[in-house]
This record gives sequence, structure tokens and C-alpha cells, in this order.
Amino acid sequence: MHFWLAALVLVDHGYTRSQLRACTQDDRIDRYVANMVLSTERAQRLSSDLKASYDIRNEIVHECRDDSVTLASLERLDEAALKLIEFEKAQFVAQTVYSRR
Repeated sequence: MHFWLAALVLVDHGYTRSQLRACTQDDRIDRYVANMVLSTERAQRLSSDLKASYDIRNEIVHECRDDSVTLASLERLDEAALKLIEFEKAQFVAQTVYSRR
């Protein structure tokens, strides 16, 4: 759940409440990943992994079902969340270097 919360915070950052209500989580995931410099294949895989993790999260939270949670699903979420964190870290470093000029 912590990995999903980390991914969710990064994906949803910058949206107002009304903007969050106006689009789906899948749309926000697609928009976030589109801002990353990835090949089409890698972007689709990352979006797919995040959406699958979101579906599993919904099953756990809203349906009290955890049968979709597997080692493979957790590893995919772990990898996806770390990619988002690495992207944000690179953005921060680039912004810091740019602002020092």
C-alpha cells in the first residue's frame, strides 16, 4: 500500500480537487507518464503496471479482496513507483542546476 500511496502522490500532485474529480485515475496516470521521456513501449508498460496496481488497490480497499496481490504484482508496483521517484529526482536536480545559473 505504501508503494501505491507514493505513486499516487506523485501522479496526482498539482491537481486541484475539482480537476481530480473531472478525470479518472487512469487519465492522470497516462498524463503523468506522457511527461516522462520514455519509449512508447516503456511508457505503455509503466502506465499498464500503474493501472493494474490501482485496480488491485481498489480491490483491497473497496472490496476487501486481496487475491490479486501476488509477488509479481508487488514487484511491478515497486519497480513502477521507483521509476516515478527517479523521474521526480531527476526533475528536481535539473531544476536546481538551472536555478543556480
